[in-house]
Amino acid sequence: MSNNVNNPTKVITGPNTRWSYCNAWEAKAINGGTPKFSVSLIIP
Repeated sequence: MSNNVNNPTKVITGPNTRWSYCNAWEAKAINGGTPKFSVSLIIP
């Protein structure tokens, strides 16, 4: 039995992506919540 899965999700990274709102070195809390590490990627 073949188990073929069609996954439409594609991850794009490379020299044209940029980090925005980078909290990679210090965790930050939002609205008094648990501090977490995060980053937003800008992909053209």
